Amino acid sequence: MKYNKIYTWAAAATLLLATSCEKIVPVDEKDPNRFPGSSEELMIAGPELATVMAASGEMTRIAGMYTHQFTGADRQYTSINRYITTSGDYDNAWTSLYVDGVKQARLVQDYAINSNKKDYLGRAQILEAYLIGIATSLWGDVPFSQAANKEAYPNPKFDNQLEVYTKLQTLLDSAIVNVGSETVSGPVYVATGVSWAELAYSLKARYYMHTGNYAQALAAAQNGVAQDWKSAHGENDGDINLMYSFLDYYRAGYMTADGAYLPSILDTATMNTKTIEASRFSYFYLSGGNTWYASQYDPNMSDGIFAYNQSFVLFSVAENQLIMAEAARRTSDNNSAVGYLNNARNYWDSFLGGDSYQDFVLADFQNGGMMNPNNLPEGDVLLKEILLEKYKALYGTIEAFNDMRRTHNLIGIPLKSGTQYPERFLYPQEEINSNTSTPSGKTLFTKTEVNQ
Repeated sequence: MKYNKIYTWAAAATLLLATSCEKIVPVDEKDPNRFPGSSEELMIAGPELATVMAASGEMTRIAGMYTHQFTGADRQYTSINRYITTSGDYDNAWTSLYVDGVKQARLVQDYAINSNKKDYLGRAQILEAYLIGIATSLWGDVPFSQAANKEAYPNPKFDNQLEVYTKLQTLLDSAIVNVGSETVSGPVYVATGVSWAELAYSLKARYYMHTGNYAQALAAAQNGVAQDWKSAHGENDGDINLMYSFLDYYRAGYMTADGAYLPSILDTATMNTKTIEASRFSYFYLSGGNTWYASQYDPNMSDGIFAYNQSFVLFSVAENQLIMAEAARRTSDNNSAVGYLNNARNYWDSFLGGDSYQDFVLADFQNGGMMNPNNLPEGDVLLKEILLEKYKALYGTIEAFNDMRRTHNLIGIPLKSGTQYPERFLYPQEEINSNTSTPSGKTLFTKTEVNQ
């Protein structure tokens, strides 16, 4: 794995100090990311920023095009939109995860162990688990056990995907013990009251879902987040959220939602007698009827989800509830599944105001019920509704792409091209060039192990 590209704020500060007339702080020439006199408190911002970059940057946009939530409209995005992509399209994403994120998280862990600061050790473990979880979900086999140690492992091996998920569960178990009752706070994240332990449990639930361990997912999610985990934001250049920065500030017109599937199913006054999507549609998208620059649909960077003054939700209460809903359904507890589904829908009533999402009852999914006029199996209809709600609730997230592949596109998201939908990201060209351990022969349509 290449580590010669340094993009983090910490590295930039190091370079500034190293090139000034007088070195204020000595620099480790072998590892310029390491501040000899630094601390966990200062360094933790590096991997924290990497989580925001990973969740709301390039990976999210590509995943959103693959799941028909966005539309590539200009330059290379028109090709990616039609599943025409090259390994070089994923270089920056890989760097964000491994150089800006995992390496920095492990440096923090080293410092925290030496100073016996278990809370910072646990926080860095959770951040590492979040970043590696994204990597293995998108690429399958990825570096983990030998990652972020160029001196010892110049060509780090790619660990088996299932083994990576197992190790992530162990890492998160350790983190839960270490963080205690500490809550998430700024300056990178909004202090909503969510605890680090709750976040770790939600991540455990997410990864158990990825591997089909539904009972374990339900148990973990029951201890998960009760408030959203969100990035902080400002209103000046450099502080605005990354989606707004891309959509309106730096790459206007590259990505729209013209012809996309998600806005088309939200752009209706009533989905059923208990569901009105008008408010969520207006929060998610702009349409040609209310703005001059959206010929059909555009992601709402004006006064909605991607506006300049909006935080980006890194893990939502809605996702946690929908994990429980699906896990309960798959373990044959349909009554509980309906309750968790209602909780996820009520999240949007609380957030947007009004009563657009009235509670379902199990009878709605039974033969002849409102959601089951064709007398299909109750559980099948309920599962599809849970997954459809999750597809809508996780708009603009990587997890929507994970769900599409994990469930073999059970909700029927239309293809944009050809006869297959994307199954993975391509291994980045820089990794192929620099690491002889990089797997070969994987195409965009090669399933990862957990999705076979």
